Amino acid sequence: LIPSYGMLGAAWATLAAFMVQMVLQVTVALRYYPIAYQWNRGARVFGLALAMYLVGLFVTPASLPLAVAAKALLLVSFPVALWAVGFSEESELEQVRQLGAGLRKRLVPSRA
Repeated sequence: LIPSYGMLGAAWATLAAFMVQMVLQVTVALRYYPIAYQWNRGARVFGLALAMYLVGLFVTPASLPLAVAAKALLLVSFPVALWAVGFSEESELEQVRQLGAGLRKRLVPSRA
């Protein structure tokens, strides 16, 4: 492959070798240490991120301040959209609530 195709053949051969190596490593690793991936949750994040990216591509105001504000609004609305599609589990939401309560204790002075 390499002599007949030169550098491009070498690049493709290297890519193929690394792909085979990765597949073999993952196969052996999962045999000894299986991991239950949450593919459904990952697909939700990916789909939502893709949708928001596409919205960001098509919503481009002419003025720079409005464009920055629109993109910032998209960025800030991402966690809200994750919550709306049911991404977070109850235990994760409880951790966020505890984090918020801890921050409030540190930031708001107590009255003694």
